[in-house]
Amino acid sequence: MVAITLALTMALQVPTDTGQGGSRPCQVAIDNMPRAAQTINGRDTNYFGAGGVRAHCLGTGTTLAADSFAHYGAFRRMDLVGHVAIRDTGLALDANFASYFLRDERLEAHNNVVAVNRRTGTVLRGPNLKYWRAVQGVRDTVEMYATQRPTVEYRQREAGDTTSQEPYIIVADRLRFKGDDRMWAGGKVTIDRSDFAAR
Repeated sequence: MVAITLALTMALQVPTDTGQGGSRPCQVAIDNMPRAAQTINGRDTNYFGAGGVRAHCLGTGTTLAADSFAHYGAFRRMDLVGHVAIRDTGLALDANFASYFLRDERLEAHNNVVAVNRRTGTVLRGPNLKYWRAVQGVRDTVEMYATQRPTVEYRQREAGDTTSQEPYIIVADRLRFKGDDRMWAGGKVTIDRSDFAAR
């Protein structure tokens, strides 16, 4: 078990958000992993953990939790399965399943997705979400894309706001976000608030 945990710490270089668009690879430190396994196929090594996996990124506040996980070395992909909870400085994400693709810094979450922008308070609920991290030399702004009629509680914050604003409730066939302040909705769209309604 100790050998697998040490190998995982070295193998799982998941990048993390360090605040305002800067990022660096996360050195995953396993906090809890009751069951673990490792398979080696030639030059590729795969890792598996189950029984309530808990981890954090060394030197950051980023945490990862799931019932189980799998890391596929050849694909540079990590799957988190069951009660997935990811927390970092900018995003709190819950889902039943999530895959992180290290090559293009992309997270795909599925089934009962709830994503909260921790800076603005905007909340997205839906069946799926694709999330592209801001990474120096790759993309300068976080991007998200959701389909299958997600619902968003969109909160707009101005500099100096100290009180919570009533959110716009937006339901659309598909939604795209860029950064904290830009959003597009497509297909059949509704936007509602006590003082505003659009179809």
